Amino acid sequence: MLGDSWAGSVHVTSSGHSLAGVYLYWPAKYGSDIIAAPLTGQGQPTTGELIAPAMYRQKSGGMWTRWSTGLVQNTSDTQATITVRFFGTNGTQRGTDYPVTVPRYSYAALNLKAGVDLPQAALNALGTNFSGSMTVASDGHEVLGVTYVFEESTDHHAGYPLMVVS
Repeated sequence: MLGDSWAGSVHVTSSGHSLAGVYLYWPAKYGSDIIAAPLTGQGQPTTGELIAPAMYRQKSGGMWTRWSTGLVQNTSDTQATITVRFFGTNGTQRGTDYPVTVPRYSYAALNLKAGVDLPQAALNALGTNFSGSMTVASDGHEVLGVTYVFEESTDHHAGYPLMVVS
């Protein structure tokens, strides 16, 4: 066990599979905001696939307690279509593939609480107790993204760049 006052580092390796992760820390004892940082890669444009490894859509007692919003920027001068997929913590895809149009030089807001640019079918498939990941595949246009996690009970939030899947 690491205990309550452990300080150190973690080294994660893979046997050939791509890994992505994000470090989230809620130092509530000190009243600070959430600290978040990517564990691999930085927010770089790609024509391939991005991943957000920590996405939430959670409601308790009729109140929203935690949710995420992903912002995906189209950096090209023509309209893009991205394909959004969600996976639970057990690796099972939640729902289907959701195409989302991103105007040229603009972004799509993938809000897991209110939808915004996500279709209602995606929110229905996630339900109100989702924890997992989101992947965003580009149709060949260069895209990049960032995601935010909102914690309603503490009024804290954090963000991190979406990571390129290689």
